[in-house]
Formats: sequence, structure tokens, C-alpha cells
Amino acid sequence: MVKIKNIPARVIQKVKDRSLQNEKKKLDKINSELIDDLMKIEEGKKSIKEFSIMILGGAWSELDPTIKKLTDCGSKLVILDACDNFKTKKSKKSKNITIINKIISNKKGKATFYETSPPDSSSLFEPNEDLFQTYKTLKHVKLNKSYEVNTTTLKDLGNFKPHYLCMDLQGGEILALEGAGRDFYDNLYVITTESCFIPLYVRHPLFNDYLKFFHSKDYSLIDIGIIRKAHCIDLKLNNDLGSDQLYTDLSFIKEGLNANELTKIILSLLIEYCYSLCYRIYEKYKNNLGPEVRLCFIKLFKRLK
Repeated sequence: MVKIKNIPARVIQKVKDRSLQNEKKKLDKINSELIDDLMKIEEGKKSIKEFSIMILGGAWSELDPTIKKLTDCGSKLVILDACDNFKTKKSKKSKNITIINKIISNKKGKATFYETSPPDSSSLFEPNEDLFQTYKTLKHVKLNKSYEVNTTTLKDLGNFKPHYLCMDLQGGEILALEGAGRDFYDNLYVITTESCFIPLYVRHPLFNDYLKFFHSKDYSLIDIGIIRKAHCIDLKLNNDLGSDQLYTDLSFIKEGLNANELTKIILSLLIEYCYSLCYRIYEKYKNNLGPEVRLCFIKLFKRLK
């Protein structure tokens, strides 16, 4: 039996800034090496080229290294970004990346949109400005203006069926998923979403609402707080109220996994650095993989020892 460190989850978030970056680079390299190994064999290459990723939200100004590696190797990525943070990078985008500048809600129609500075705090929910001013790391967020916008739904956008979904819609994540058709979840194995413990926006869902919603969709919580979230680290370094008491990220995995999709499930978990769970799922379903793919994953777990 291969022993691996319980790396992901919160370990990296607890270390100092430079250590965080160095540790993350090591993990990104390990992820990249696995993808390279999989691309050398037909079964692995097929899974990577079929793999689909969706990002909802304007907080992403650049791609996570593992997601970028996957799209460079043929995985499809759809980004829905109302603030168009990727506009300046269009000349460098992969042909496998589609960017849609739409505002997603639970129904198609009109809604009030609250535009902030910086724009990645904009939301369909009104910012609680008094509360924002309470925390020094959030005082820079200002409401510029509010105006009526056209909204659309995930269902109306087309037949998107991601395997991995990342959301940061400033309280609008559940609204977005309420507008998705039932088949949207067919192949959706891992979901990560931001959630708040306190009402940073007026009447938006809070931590427990997310747990209830995803449980109703047959997803189980696997992780709290994502190491890619540099601003969570900043809150702690600035001696402000800890990020775990303001907002955090939640990761969920689909219950009743399809063993025939094991490689795609593990690719989803790699983006979240959830190697321990990768290993447990691999051990349970590895007989569904061909010997060459199994060897790729054995190499992965040995690199993590």
C-alpha cells in the first residue's frame, strides 16, 4: 500500500506566505507530471480531452496552473465572467477556452446588478457596505452604482455538462445553480464554491444554506477553504478577523460516483489538491482502469510520499 501525505485541505493554508507559494508550486508540478504521463497513453489522453471545466465568477484574473495544463492538453473550459477579467488575455487564450460575458441567475429576465470597485466584488446582491467597512482588508471595496441588467440561466446557455465546477459569484452561486437543468449535474463530480459566514451582501445565502443546497443535490462536503485563495491568507496575515469567520471555500463531491469515469473524477480532485481522497477513490475503483493508467496514478502517489 502506498502511503501519502494528507497534503491538501488546510495544511498549506496554515503556513507562511513564502512557504505557501513554494509548496503549491511543488504540487502544481506533481499535477503536471501526472497529466504528462496520462497524455502518453491512449486511455489517459481520451479522458483528458473529454474532461470539461466550468468557472463561474469574476474573481479569476488568470488560470490555476493545473487547469491551464489541462486546457493546453485538450480539456474544455467555459468561463462565465460578468466583469470580463480575461479581456486583456484574449490573445493568449487556448482554443479550448470559451469565455461568455453574461450575468447568471435562476431565471432569464431583468435584475438589479451592484457594481463595485474592484469589480470582482460585484453581485446580484446588494453589498452590505457598513459591514465591509468593519474589516480593514475589505474597506477598499466600494459600491460604484447599481443598474438593471439582463440575466440568463445555465440551462439557457446551452448543453454544458462540466466534470468540475468552480464558483465565486459573491453570493449568487445558489441562484446560478437553481437555473441549471437536471442534466447539468450528470457528469459534475466536484464543485467548489465561495460561501460566507456573515452577510457581506444583503439577504444572500450563508454557509449553512450552501450545505443544505448541495446535500439536496446529493453532494457531500469534502473540504473547507481552498489553498488557491490568496485573499484568505491575507486576512490572517493582516491580523484581521480570520477568513474562516468571514468567508471560505467549500468543496463537494458527487455521491454515487461512476467508476467508469475514475480518471475524470481524479482530475477534478487534483485541481483541489485533494490527494488523500484521490487515493481512497483510486483504491476503491482502480480495477476499472487499464494497467497503463493505473501505473500513472501509482507514480502520482509515489511522488507525494
